[in-house]
Amino acid sequence: MNTSLTTISPQIKTLLSQTPIIMWTTDTNLYVTASSKSDEFIGKTLFDYFQTKDEHFMPIAAHRKALAGETQHYNLEWSGLSYESTVSPCKDSTGNIVGVLGITINVTERKLLEAQFQASQKMESLGRLAGGIAHDFNNLLTVILNYTELLEDDLKDDKKAKPRLEAIANCANKAASLTNQLLAFSRQQVMKEQTIDVNVVLTSLAHMLTRVIGEDIEFKLQLKENLAKISADPSQIVHIIMTLAHYAREAMKQGGQLTISTDFVQDQVIILVHDTGVGMDAETQKNIFEPFFGEGAGLSLAAIFGTVKQSHGNITVDSAPSKGTTFRISFPVALTATESTQEQPMTHNTKTILVVEDEDIVRQVACDIIRGSGFNVLEARSALSALELCDKSKEQVDLVLTDLVMPKMNGPELVKKLSLKFPNLSVVYMSGYSSDAAMGNGILKEKASFVQKPFMPKTLIKALQDTLDGQTVAVA
Repeated sequence: MNTSLTTISPQIKTLLSQTPIIMWTTDTNLYVTASSKSDEFIGKTLFDYFQTKDEHFMPIAAHRKALAGETQHYNLEWSGLSYESTVSPCKDSTGNIVGVLGITINVTERKLLEAQFQASQKMESLGRLAGGIAHDFNNLLTVILNYTELLEDDLKDDKKAKPRLEAIANCANKAASLTNQLLAFSRQQVMKEQTIDVNVVLTSLAHMLTRVIGEDIEFKLQLKENLAKISADPSQIVHIIMTLAHYAREAMKQGGQLTISTDFVQDQVIILVHDTGVGMDAETQKNIFEPFFGEGAGLSLAAIFGTVKQSHGNITVDSAPSKGTTFRISFPVALTATESTQEQPMTHNTKTILVVEDEDIVRQVACDIIRGSGFNVLEARSALSALELCDKSKEQVDLVLTDLVMPKMNGPELVKKLSLKFPNLSVVYMSGYSSDAAMGNGILKEKASFVQKPFMPKTLIKALQDTLDGQTVAVA
């Protein structure tokens, strides 16, 4: 063994020990002659260190090329960590190659952050697509559900028609439930806190989860019986679980197992999301909930942390390289409350309502429902048409029911202009989807109400009545 190489000085060794950089030297027979991190392998070969006899194994092949005079760069995944390495010929004072000088840096955290960024970009694009699809379906379902109910009233004495119409309504309601899950996944719903059973939410989500994680990952759902209820927005719970499932899939590229379980501990409802993926080191675990403001920030783990906190919960992570990851989400048990189910009498059916909707068939069904309840109705297919109609008409408009997102001028912009002519105007927005900023913070602060598509006739009329009574309602 060639021992002519000078070992690294203690001062430099102390300095390097504080960095993620590792330096070493070998002789021409690939015996380690110096190391900045540990003396354990000095005097042993690289074959011993990597526990292999394969001369084509990347680090060994790179060292052999360095002995031939070529500087080599390579990446290595080793013991659950990622490294970027460079090896170069080590020469004596006469220029003869007497060994190899190597340097490597631990880039595990950077790789994980890059993977999170890429996953966030994928999730953001998928979320936009899901929201767009759900919006279009909700417009169609609005028409199907409302005309089905109207037909049930028209054909209530037809014994054959009734079960067929009920079957149509049941299928449409199931479709509406699926679109709500898509909206929750894309975070395009009004936040509506309510008392929910987490087990019910997770059970309804199970089928979609299996589609998200793929066939190479085994999915298990382990639910504690008689679980206490929590106060939260079910769409936010769906968003949290779907996003964590996506990150779990990214951590299990070669397959594995995803387990979601529930428990009840000390007045806290617990959701555990465990994967058997690559895991994270302690430093990465400290940083995963740090704010991220780049593309896809809305679907980052920092956003998940914020969503959990917004729902009065807490989230922690337990992980280790090659040992998988477990996210623990806890929510306080909901306080019981008594809700009034008494129907309110019709008190405003002489008022005039302006309906603004760019989808003709949706506008038509909404107008049919409202006229059928005795209201006076004006209708327009765009914001500009609505303004023109109100300029020409001398009729007082008491409430505007408008789609939130429309071409050229959106709902809030229309309302702002209409309010100049009708200072006491009541407002109800309707939409198949919307942004969190416009809906969760903007609309409700305007003292305007919101109705989620697809809506049912009684739901729409009650929302109009309550809004005319001075209440702000959000029906999702």
